[in-house]
Amino acid sequence: MLPKVDIIILNYNGYKDTIECIKSLQDITYNNIDIIIIDNNSTDNSEYEIKKFISKSNNIQYIQSGKNIGFSGGNNIGIKLSLEKKSDYICLLNNDTVVEPDFLEPLIDIMEKDKSIGVTSGKIMYYDEPTKIWCAGGYIDEIKACGYHYGRDEIDNGKFDNNREVTDLPGCLQLIRAEVFEKIGLYEEKYFLYMEDTDFCYRVNKAGYKLIYVSSSKIYHKVSSSTGGQNSPTHLYYMARNRLLFNKVMKLSLIKNIQFYIFYLLRLTIEPLRRREKFKYVLTGIIDGLKEESGQKLINNKSI
Repeated sequence: MLPKVDIIILNYNGYKDTIECIKSLQDITYNNIDIIIIDNNSTDNSEYEIKKFISKSNNIQYIQSGKNIGFSGGNNIGIKLSLEKKSDYICLLNNDTVVEPDFLEPLIDIMEKDKSIGVTSGKIMYYDEPTKIWCAGGYIDEIKACGYHYGRDEIDNGKFDNNREVTDLPGCLQLIRAEVFEKIGLYEEKYFLYMEDTDFCYRVNKAGYKLIYVSSSKIYHKVSSSTGGQNSPTHLYYMARNRLLFNKVMKLSLIKNIQFYIFYLLRLTIEPLRRREKFKYVLTGIIDGLKEESGQKLINNKSI
């Protein structure tokens, strides 16, 4: 009997991406999956379009969260359901991805052979440039309180064709052993958006599980399509704030903490020179992070 896998897809105003993602999953070669779609109270026509598309599928469940509760909050709804169902593995998959038909087997195979592995992920390529790598596993830089990718923007020429143990794996594709959640808890919801996957990987590692990059698993990612990209106010604010929140989680030594805050002082100095018109979002994020504010942010009475 193949291990049971629940694939969780979070949708927010992105039904076209979500439907394309589901279409790619309908062609995969692993045949013991259920798909759980969580909608974070989309304001476009997502509910109608997605329900219409999946109406004849008996292994796809649609859940409406009722409000925008962020990446962690939305995924946690699906994770709780999967745990109740006693599924063996839970796969978090971004809605703005498409998968190769055999992406799942290599992730499962390596975890079935080694019970100490808590999370796996594959080689993630740019959707628009399918020969270019977006992520081939990653690592956590404690001084910068952030996760970074191996292979970022490199052409896939075989350099990253070996499996390796890492300390960070992106939330756009994570296959997670169900028992991991029972041991360390769910995704942390205080971040709302960004850094929650790095926080999760950090806690998985601290609990004694390994994180493995599996090179033969491949998907394609549209990269920040739902938030406007890396220079958007949304990205700038949450990354600035959430690094400070994650720094508190790590409980670094005094020396490393001093190094971390020096890095942030440099960021305060350099950022206005790089993108002056958007620096206010970075500064607001840093101030809120120092105050340990969490959740969704309102700026000028608008959610970002």
